[in-house]
Amino acid sequence: MYSDLNNFINNITDSDVVSIVFFNLEASLVLDRREQDGEVLIKVFPIAKSPDERIKILNKIRPGLDEVKNFIVIPWHSYLKVLTEDGVWDKLLENIFYVVNEDSFFKLDDAIEELESIERNKIKDAIIGNGYKTLWSNV
Repeated sequence: MYSDLNNFINNITDSDVVSIVFFNLEASLVLDRREQDGEVLIKVFPIAKSPDERIKILNKIRPGLDEVKNFIVIPWHSYLKVLTEDGVWDKLLENIFYVVNEDSFFKLDDAIEELESIERNKIKDAIIGNGYKTLWSNV
């Protein structure tokens, strides 16, 4: 993953918005730490075409907030289980996400459950061939 995870995490500590991009799920988990009415945004989105597009989307759904000053994109190419069970997730959250209130934990749990559901469906589709084409046909 990263040769120096601690150095990487230290670089993202001050980011207003963190987008963890799950390429294999075609989804991003967006953590917008800018507060609006005491709330932060934690939401699963389709992958944006660019960071600029993600910022435009955030500005549209969260008008009136200060401009995004720091934005980081974290690419994740592995399974969600690797992120959540190997301590990487906890380490990231310690540094990129400061819980505003208890509701934030529920939002985060809901987002993880949504990502897990997307991952299960992607695996199921791969097994049954839904959305896939074979390179070799049965002759």
